[in-house]
Amino acid sequence: KGEGGEAFGDGGFEDSVMRLIGAFSLDPNRVLDLVLEAMEVCVVRAAAGGDGAGARENVMREFRAVLGVFPAPTVAQMLMFKFQRLAETAGSARSSGAGESGGSVEDLALLIAFLVREGFIDVESLLPYMLPADLEPLVKDLQNYDATVAKAAKNVGVVKLGSTGKPTSAKSTDGSDAMKPEVLPWAQDAPELLSPLTRHRFGPLVLLRALIATGAEWNLCRSILGFIHATFEGDGYVDVAADYQTAIALAGQVATALRQVIRSSSAGPLSELKEEQDGMEVDAGDDAQPAMFPVVTSEEDLRIGSSHPVREALQVLGAYVAVDTKLFASLIRISKRFDAVSKADFLENCVLPGMSIVEPSTQLLSDVWEHLESLPYEERHRFYAVLKHELPNQYPVIHFTNAVAASKLRKVMRRISKDSGRTMYRAVGKRLLVNPLACFDAMMDQVKSYENIIEPLVESLRYCSEMGLDMLIYVLLEQMSNTERDKLKKDGTNVADWFTGLSMFAALLLRNYSNVDMKGILNFIFNRLQNEDALVIILLRDIVTKIAGIESAEEESQKMIEASSASALLKDVTGALPTADNNAEDLTKESLKALRQALRDTGLVVLLAVCVANLRRSIVHYSEYRQLPLKIVSYLRDMCQEILIQYGGFLEDDTDEDKHVFDVGRVLELHEFKVTTDACFLLSRRQTKFLDLFDNQTPRESIVDSVKELQSDIVWSSFSPELFVSFWSLTLYDIYVPEEAFETEMKRLRTADPAQDDKEKESQLADELEAHKVHQSKVIETLKARKSNFFLTGPDSSIVQTAFRFMERCLMARCISTQEDSLFCAKFFSLMLEIGPANFSIISCFFCLFRVVNLFIFSCTELESGRLGRFISETLRVLESLRSSEEKYSLGLRTNPQVFSSKSQAASTMPHRKFVTYISKQLDKSTKAFVKSLASEEYVEVRNSLIVLSQVVTVFPKTKEGAEEIRVQVEVLKDCDRKDLKLMAASYLSLLSNSSSNRITQEEYIATKPELPPPPVDTKQRLASPKVSGFGMKPEVTSNVKKSPSSPAQQASAAEPAVIDGKGDAGVVENGTSPTSPRQKRKATQETDSGRNSPRSKRRRQDPPGRDGRSNNEPRASNVVKPVEKRSGEPVRDAAQVKAVERRPGEPARDGRGGDPRPVSTFPGARGGVADARGGVADARGGVAD
Repeated sequence: KGEGGEAFGDGGFEDSVMRLIGAFSLDPNRVLDLVLEAMEVCVVRAAAGGDGAGARENVMREFRAVLGVFPAPTVAQMLMFKFQRLAETAGSARSSGAGESGGSVEDLALLIAFLVREGFIDVESLLPYMLPADLEPLVKDLQNYDATVAKAAKNVGVVKLGSTGKPTSAKSTDGSDAMKPEVLPWAQDAPELLSPLTRHRFGPLVLLRALIATGAEWNLCRSILGFIHATFEGDGYVDVAADYQTAIALAGQVATALRQVIRSSSAGPLSELKEEQDGMEVDAGDDAQPAMFPVVTSEEDLRIGSSHPVREALQVLGAYVAVDTKLFASLIRISKRFDAVSKADFLENCVLPGMSIVEPSTQLLSDVWEHLESLPYEERHRFYAVLKHELPNQYPVIHFTNAVAASKLRKVMRRISKDSGRTMYRAVGKRLLVNPLACFDAMMDQVKSYENIIEPLVESLRYCSEMGLDMLIYVLLEQMSNTERDKLKKDGTNVADWFTGLSMFAALLLRNYSNVDMKGILNFIFNRLQNEDALVIILLRDIVTKIAGIESAEEESQKMIEASSASALLKDVTGALPTADNNAEDLTKESLKALRQALRDTGLVVLLAVCVANLRRSIVHYSEYRQLPLKIVSYLRDMCQEILIQYGGFLEDDTDEDKHVFDVGRVLELHEFKVTTDACFLLSRRQTKFLDLFDNQTPRESIVDSVKELQSDIVWSSFSPELFVSFWSLTLYDIYVPEEAFETEMKRLRTADPAQDDKEKESQLADELEAHKVHQSKVIETLKARKSNFFLTGPDSSIVQTAFRFMERCLMARCISTQEDSLFCAKFFSLMLEIGPANFSIISCFFCLFRVVNLFIFSCTELESGRLGRFISETLRVLESLRSSEEKYSLGLRTNPQVFSSKSQAASTMPHRKFVTYISKQLDKSTKAFVKSLASEEYVEVRNSLIVLSQVVTVFPKTKEGAEEIRVQVEVLKDCDRKDLKLMAASYLSLLSNSSSNRITQEEYIATKPELPPPPVDTKQRLASPKVSGFGMKPEVTSNVKKSPSSPAQQASAAEPAVIDGKGDAGVVENGTSPTSPRQKRKATQETDSGRNSPRSKRRRQDPPGRDGRSNNEPRASNVVKPVEKRSGEPVRDAAQVKAVERRPGEPARDGRGGDPRPVSTFPGARGGVADARGGVADARGGVAD
């Protein structure tokens, strides 16, 4: 009131203010300041929601007239003066640690926002005055923000000694209670991770937050955003949405605009019941906060290319849209109706980074997985790569949240073990919900370091989400494709533990969780195999082993191998192959189907096998692997062979639609991929039956014709394609019945406690034994019916060359494939001896075996040596049965004379005595060859020799003298530097000692009973048949009158068989001459006598004593034949005859120089000597690898 009591304001609020200014001579600026303060209080009170939108309108109506009295520039200047003063005061308070006094910047910004919204002030004129006086501290913080976050992430989980352990609060850092407002959970204890714009209370940002809260037009907000980015362009991290309050306000405005679309996307039974409550809440919120966006009526306004301001607001929010959980979940559901491009953009820029900033719920993860599940795995993995490597650069706080999540998971994993219960497993699953990519990286670090934690971690994944398992596959592939770490240990001969750990973890993961997409891992393996990455086969081996339940069985006994080749019931009762985990059937039932389906979907059923087979050859021959040690090369080749075996067994039990993925009809197709013959038939043999190929004793002409391209014409001149197909398609089940195994198991079941199940099993075993015998008889009858077409002879193929090629292309190529195949080859060899096909000579086969076995051993891997040893052992048993039983030899000679001949004629057969002498000589040469191999400096040669000798120890060496020679050399190996060779040598010596009772002396070995009369031969045929003086010599046509030798040399030549040379021509003795005429015989005798009397020979006989103290010219005690007393009726021997027998029985004839002959092997695979164990120069397998 005035002095007279009249009331001011009768003319209105504006008139009252003017009168007060004039009556009291007030400063207009001071009055404006008071008006703005009063208006600020009203605005803040209205913004708090206490008075509603109507109160805000009343405030603006009352003060609009008063502000109209003052010029707009004056009002703007006053506001900026107040803003700068408050900003300086706040900065001083932050630096000194004291609290703020007076008003706050946020309240004044809210007033400015109201005035800007009403158009009273131009926002662009205010922005320059809202900048701090010194921008340098803010710019420096922006530039160092990434380093600050990285340092904080590095210190997560680090315990600092001397610290109180209490987190630093926001107030203790900034000294301001205003820093307490709501922030993200990870920023509550780490205020230094807040956005620099937030910590410095950047004026334009505060104004932007106020404009959003007051519902100003989006164009005003767009102007402020442009000003902020222009101010700090290139100065570091600038993201206005990183301010929590700004993000919350903007997300609220977006949710208001999307109200209609959200209701339509969440329509359902529960949403209808809550529709009224939700509508009331939204209406109340609308009255509290005005809308700044027009209502979105369709999801089309949110797609790429839309000009709706809500889409632009979502781009500004980015990952921070997740701060509003309801809005985040609603947007995920709405985006299901987006097109592919818009959906991918939304996932990449909003959903995936938002899940890394805030903690998502399981339902939210399920909704996100519905988006990703329909995408191909390549697209999903691209999203994961962006989330892991690119988005942390865009949102630095993701580095910190990843570190926090990984640290929490490590704390749980410290307490996990095999005995951990569900509580610990649930704890692991709970930690994997937040930042799963970072958590899986931490998990893989544990897997690579500790093998015993693999199974518990795989078990704990049962509580992991499906999207988490898919992310785990991506992390596994990324870890395995790491090129910075070597997959071999420092010694270069063993696979690194980190790679084997990851491989085992991946295999168990795919086995236990069939819902995992396997296509990514299968394509990874295929691509790596194409790039000749040999070590990736370890991953393939583990997957097939764990899922298919098929494991390697190299150490199984022969009894178990025989049982495994029989019926499924015999395998079950004997516990034979294949071996598997106890719970393999339950764990792998669904995973097996998933793996087969993944192979079909990716088209890798055949291609994986082709890659593995080609890699097996590449490991040996390609120069890329020359730098690797032979031990690891041998290991990788064995691994490839093991995978082929397991892969074939895996496909054997496949469904009907893939039953003939590999059959003999596709052998030629596989061969076009340069797959070797043994690999082609290894894959096809399990799905092709021999009797189906030779139905009605007539082979499929198409198949026989197709295999002709697998070998050259010179090979087919020795044996027919029918034999080739028969040999490679037959299995051990077809030609051998393990009757002893059947009888043993039936007897065990019979003598066990009487039970109904045992009786049924015994009856079933008897039925299966009978069925097996019937099947074997059918196979043998089929082979007998076609045996005349098996082996061929001609101008380009003698009987020895036929034996060489059959050994090379069939027996030696297959016997090293598997343990079962090694036994099959020995049984097939015995079967050929039984059925007696034309043009087949067992003596020639033995000769070829003795000639090439040592060269073949040098070119074998470790497992191949064991298989070769088993084949040699079984073959030597056949040889020993023929040597020890003259009756059996004679019976075979009468039944199949061509089998025991050096040529196809029956008259060229070898008597039993000469057969024994010949075998003795060959075994003696093999003994010396093994001794030489054991003395070699090559590790592979020594190792393989010990492996083979351990396999054949019961049958070779058969003589005590040979065993002593080998024992002496093996004793030397016990002092070598390599521990594995020491162990193998000690093991072999133990086996050699245990089998000493089976050995005999050399004299006992060649001692035979009186020869039985030869089989009757027609007189006319005898006159026309060529005579063979020794095995392998050229025949000479003579009469039926037998001439006695006229000289001691001729007597010695007649007493022992000649040796066939490596070229396969019969009739050439070891010194290279062919004494078929009397003149040549006399010349050979003269050269021998002159050689013995030469000065060089005399000097050799006068050499100093040897290691045993005996002079070299002094004969051994065992080499001197004791005089034999004259029997009644026996003619008196002359001196020449006695001299002829003063030689070690079974010793080869000496040449003119008195030395042992050293024939060079001309086996087709040995090309000029053993110079490279990996087969580059002299691969003893020869054409097998081609």
